Amino acid sequence: MEPMLTYEDPVQRIVLSRKYEVHEWLSPGLHALARRDAPLQLDEVNALGILTIIRMAEVRESVINGRYGACPRGSFDFSTTDIIRRVFGD
Repeated sequence: MEPMLTYEDPVQRIVLSRKYEVHEWLSPGLHALARRDAPLQLDEVNALGILTIIRMAEVRESVINGRYGACPRGSFDFSTTDIIRRVFGD
């Protein structure tokens, strides 16, 4: 199933990770969502829940604004691991 999730929508990957308690799928889903250019849609907000949406907004804004040691504004070529860990916890 892992190869199928590589191409799956990051929101779906996060939802499936939580539903089936497969923790290895969560971090890649969060990373993909943080790096995605498209804004979150209403159906995605409903699927992820408000707490995840608020945390993801913090991650994305931190990346854009260069907080937490991320690359300069507008650059998405970086590792979001530290930011996601700070915002979402381990």
